[in-house]
Amino acid sequence: MIVGAEDPRAIEVLRDLYRGILRTNDRIQVNGRRLRRADEVRGERDARDAHQLHDELARLCEVIGADIEAVRKGIGSDPRIGNKFLFAGCGFGGSCFPKDLRALRFTADSVDVPLGVVEAVERANERQKRVLGERVLAHFGGSLAGKRIAIWGLAFKPETDDIRESPALVLLEQLRSAGATVSAMTPRRWRTSRRRAWSSSSRRMLRGRRGSRRGRARHEWHELRDPDLDRLKATMRTHVLVDGRNVWPGAEARALGFTYYGIGRP
Repeated sequence: MIVGAEDPRAIEVLRDLYRGILRTNDRIQVNGRRLRRADEVRGERDARDAHQLHDELARLCEVIGADIEAVRKGIGSDPRIGNKFLFAGCGFGGSCFPKDLRALRFTADSVDVPLGVVEAVERANERQKRVLGERVLAHFGGSLAGKRIAIWGLAFKPETDDIRESPALVLLEQLRSAGATVSAMTPRRWRTSRRRAWSSSSRRMLRGRRGSRRGRARHEWHELRDPDLDRLKATMRTHVLVDGRNVWPGAEARALGFTYYGIGRP
């Protein structure tokens, strides 16, 4: 926990507030030079973590026939890097990474210090958010008119109600703009999702009146990681799966007759 404060009383209040969860290890760091320094440290951490998301490598792997999962395991075995934030996917969102990257870049720009890596991470992430939609469009020849597509997972990460800057929202707009009817579901009903099309039941969403006509793209909610592929095949009218987080068994899906697309996988 990075605290930007100069008042000893304020610092002590914060330490007292967090004492119950910091008994074994005092993880509070105080930086009293300027309050905004705390945000800058946080921004640097997020920039580093976001840079580790090797979505760019995933795109390269797809072209040359390599498997990003093998690359992830190799890179993650290096203790200087670690195995966190190395899963390829459809981009990052939420209230931290995008905001902190922009704040860090703004601070650097204000003092004429270029941060090329940070700018590249932002550009790469915006491109990656469009990968799933582009893949669906390419599969169906560029037009989705008359097709119904289901999306599992709207939040930017599992176990949260936060859909701010979620890649799923970019996907929604891509599919709708191409003429598709989109059904989107969340494992829970959220206040933040009520302005979107959603359902709280994945099976009900797929079944509907006539069933989902085409495949779906989704996120790694725990309850969605192990789908009943036989049931899905019987429910869907066209057997196309687009896995935005590489958590579904691609080989098993293909063996059952699905067309399966992952991220950065041959």
